[in-house]
Amino acid sequence: MYVADITGQVSPYPDSTSYMMKLTFAILGPVMALGLLGALVLFLMRRTHRKRLMSARNMTDLETYYASDDLRVTAAGDSTLRVVECL
Repeated sequence: MYVADITGQVSPYPDSTSYMMKLTFAILGPVMALGLLGALVLFLMRRTHRKRLMSARNMTDLETYYASDDLRVTAAGDSTLRVVECL
């Protein structure tokens, strides 16, 4: 709805507060939606990174892979250190 001023010219800007509210929501709505989407993406990325670090930390614990009953160790002996002499 356009309103004419005293001189009879029509103003290109409506004088309605509902128009201002629509314009405000048209600008702030997408900005807020993108902000919330970005915050959600950052939250999920931090969560997966933290989980990956915790699983990597558990992989360095050798007790997870080797039990004390399954690991057999034998002495190497002197034959592995023998030096071959050439004539």
